[in-house]
Amino acid sequence: MVQKTPELIVGIAGGSCSGKTTLEGNLRSQLGDKVATFPFDDLFIGLDALHDTQVTDWESPDLYRWSDYRTHITALKAGREALVAALHPESAVEGISSRLIEPRPIVVVAGFLALHDAGVNNLFGTTIFIDLPEQEMIKRRLARAKPSDQWDSIEYIKNGLLSGYRRHVEPQRDVAKHVIDGTLLPEYITEVVIEIIREKESR
Repeated sequence: MVQKTPELIVGIAGGSCSGKTTLEGNLRSQLGDKVATFPFDDLFIGLDALHDTQVTDWESPDLYRWSDYRTHITALKAGREALVAALHPESAVEGISSRLIEPRPIVVVAGFLALHDAGVNNLFGTTIFIDLPEQEMIKRRLARAKPSDQWDSIEYIKNGLLSGYRRHVEPQRDVAKHVIDGTLLPEYITEVVIEIIREKESR
């Protein structure tokens, strides 16, 4: 494959269940081979690294590999592929242990902490925060929860999730160039993001 510097790298953050994964899928469907998606959640340090640690804040940035994040986004920005070790439990369920991200014309990086690192933010062509009211976040999270997982227990969702969101996730709204209402229909959110991308491309 001929390496080519991406025209635009887009960082998208938002709280749990705000529609980031759905948006990634919709962008792939709408933009086809023009877009590559980078799921931030793959940068989880992995359950093995936690051993028997009792985690009380599953939203904490300490649970993610920031050096790897900077390395991968820098590589993509320079037109090089990024081989990402996928250590998130959901990737394991899918049978995925790594992802090869290609530097396509548009690279979309989505995740609840995607805009947490100021150095990485400087590499994005634009940044977006999907804003979801806290009570709607709790409602959606409870609807999809697997209570057998520590981060999905009813106790954590009702008590720990919001405090972690307020400390680590919500501040990203202030650094995002665009804020989108997460209660809107997914199809409309996709249209808004595509319009943002097209506007950036036309400049």
